[in-house]
Amino acid sequence: MTSSKLLVCVLSYNAENFIRDTLERIPPSLGQFDTHVLVIDDASTDRGYEIACEIRDAGFIFPLTVLKNSTNQGYGGNAKLGILYAINEGFDAVALTHGDGQYPPEMIPGCAPPVLHGEVDAVFGSRMLNRKDALKGRMPLYKFFGNIFLTTFQNYFLKTKFSEFHTGFRIYATAAMKRIPYNLASNYFDFDTDVTLQFIMADLKIKEMPIDTNYGEETSHVNVFKYGLIILRSTMTFWAHKRGIYYQRKFDVSPREEEEQYVTPRVEFPEAHKIAVEHVPSGSRVLDVGSGYGEVCRELQNKDCHVTGLDLVPPPAPVTLNHFIKGDIVGTLPERFDDYDVVLLLDVLSFSQDPEQLLQSLHHTSTGRSDGLVIITSGNVGFITTRIAMLFGNLNYARRGLIHYNHFKLFTRSTLIKLLEDNGFKVEKVTATPAPYARVLGVGVVASFLDRTNRLLMKMLPGLFSYRLVIEARPRSVLSEILAQATKDAKHNSSRTDKVST
Repeated sequence: MTSSKLLVCVLSYNAENFIRDTLERIPPSLGQFDTHVLVIDDASTDRGYEIACEIRDAGFIFPLTVLKNSTNQGYGGNAKLGILYAINEGFDAVALTHGDGQYPPEMIPGCAPPVLHGEVDAVFGSRMLNRKDALKGRMPLYKFFGNIFLTTFQNYFLKTKFSEFHTGFRIYATAAMKRIPYNLASNYFDFDTDVTLQFIMADLKIKEMPIDTNYGEETSHVNVFKYGLIILRSTMTFWAHKRGIYYQRKFDVSPREEEEQYVTPRVEFPEAHKIAVEHVPSGSRVLDVGSGYGEVCRELQNKDCHVTGLDLVPPPAPVTLNHFIKGDIVGTLPERFDDYDVVLLLDVLSFSQDPEQLLQSLHHTSTGRSDGLVIITSGNVGFITTRIAMLFGNLNYARRGLIHYNHFKLFTRSTLIKLLEDNGFKVEKVTATPAPYARVLGVGVVASFLDRTNRLLMKMLPGLFSYRLVIEARPRSVLSEILAQATKDAKHNSSRTDKVST
């Protein structure tokens, strides 16, 4: 049986007084794995790199590679290099530790097995599982209480239960690191927090294990105040990203990512969709353009509707359609409007590269069917929060919310109505919904108050306070049809007049 490959990566910066001791503390018991050691010196100005090379040349207990960056990459940038090296060289796991010996390399043999055996995706060595031990290990009080404050804050907002977020003793499975955009994480000391948040987003398994605390004469390169502010900001950004309020590319990780590439990204069932379903008459023949995962189709079938879905792939089980058509929403629809009583375009126009062509195609196939109903839902990019963000020069895309990262077009209330009217449809009814406060803040008094306030403001200033729109429209007759009908009526009336005269 092939032994698991483990890389011990020592991140070193101006550590000439500690690097020899740190390397000598790497225990021989790591020989139970195929262990290699990598030292990456981050453009130090001391002799740390030369000392590591001397240890390598004298013959180390494990294969030892020593690298030095030509320019300083920062703590996070240096860690990224170690992770990339581990991935490129085919290691199963990488254990990150610091060149100043603050984190105990002696404890790697006890912490590595859960990762190397595939039980978890990462092990974090925690100094705070037993807080008294951290103080015994001479952790400075400002770091001790700062660690507790930041971790408590992060656990509250992220619904996690870590004893500490801020340990630099970490063992990652390289397979897990391939699944997250660790390269987009910070190059500063908050790199570890960014990766933790990426793991949370990707639903990867993390295990905390206790480690000894050992603060000695090493020099801290962390600006504690700056670090704390960055952590608070990163946590809030992640919280907002996860709820679709704000988009941050480095947190764009999802277990369903591959599946979402092929299905129209309508994976929620917001209030606007519920209103759309309510407005479809029972027993109707319905074409659901961009049927996605089939949530709307399922609700329509409960109303005895005959539902045809149109998308790149059919919805997954257990949703079953009466009929499915493989097609895109880019331009011309592969179906005739006059075959259906209702056509649903729920959050579709913004995802179409050419919504005008799509609507013209729909209108063209509605010849002689002016009673057909089209129901459209769309976000209102003119909502007050978006306007405020743009006032400060920020237009941010997200996986959910008003501005999806796959949107081609953005609409306000007035521009959406004009789009429909310009392409041959008569708008009969516009219904608005407020922002989803309960989804963002959780069900409670605050969310309920904001919801009621938003609904009141929508009545006074719909263009500014409508979050999502539900529009019902019907096709107008084209000019040629009106002229033809008028000519036909004229001939009929003339014929009747001649007969009366006779």
